[in-house]
Amino acid sequence: MQDAGGIKCGALLNLATTFIEDSSDPRKIAAQDSVLKSYQRLRKAGGVQAFLFTKSDSDWAQKARAHGVVVVSDVAVNTHGTPKVETSAMTC
Repeated sequence: MQDAGGIKCGALLNLATTFIEDSSDPRKIAAQDSVLKSYQRLRKAGGVQAFLFTKSDSDWAQKARAHGVVVVSDVAVNTHGTPKVETSAMTC
């Protein structure tokens, strides 16, 4: 993104999915693998950085790292276990 003066501005894209830690269903495993591959393609094609917020260092966290996803494990969560992510206002 650029403003009229040619200054580059950042943009935040929020995509969310839930990784099922304990699944023996091959369809669920294939779907989760597909999400990681898609995030990797977004990174390569458009410079989008994906983040995985998790409290465990599971196989999925390791697979995410292998696909270029940043794994964040030290994050505050709300009463439902959803990560609290705060961003400051972005200005040019």
